[in-house]
Amino acid sequence: MARVTDGELVSDLDRAAACYDAAWPEMERRCGSILETRKALWRMILDEPDDELCERLAVAYDDVRRETGVTLYPGVKRALRSLGKRFRLGLFTNGSTEMQWPKLRALGIEPCFDAIVVAGDHGLYKPDAAAFRVLATALGCPTERVLFVGNDYETDVRGARNAGMHAAWIRHPGAEAGVPPCHDLAIASIDELEGGVP
Repeated sequence: MARVTDGELVSDLDRAAACYDAAWPEMERRCGSILETRKALWRMILDEPDDELCERLAVAYDDVRRETGVTLYPGVKRALRSLGKRFRLGLFTNGSTEMQWPKLRALGIEPCFDAIVVAGDHGLYKPDAAAFRVLATALGCPTERVLFVGNDYETDVRGARNAGMHAAWIRHPGAEAGVPPCHDLAIASIDELEGGVP
């Protein structure tokens, strides 16, 4: 993919980033820890992988991208509190235990949910229907009574529908529905659910 020449690690940064993002889910499940996942991804991206270099890159990446450096979209916490007064709320997030729990704690949203399921805790990842059923069980709801809200069409929307849930798609500008479309509701942000779920 890229060659280490004249001090330049990656010749096409956009392509390398796209490759990194696309390979992350599978690599994370295979490698376990965040450090090992990032090292494996660097080995894949570089044409001439050097274990020591890949480890240095993985550590440097971690120094720049701390898991606690995430922020919520404006209005999300308010919307969650409002919705939580009328509905049981659950959260399912793909990713490792090591990565996702620090994010959730940094965001301060744990108290907003009646159930939180982190894929790495169970070894089940979206879009596997079994992953969605773990969330429904944690909420104490049959799947057909759950509205799953997500922004990734294949992983969130189609995965939830395949598990027997209803699905609301947070449609970001320029995003296209999967084919065939299967969402029950398309919204621009979670704020649109505050007035009630149709």
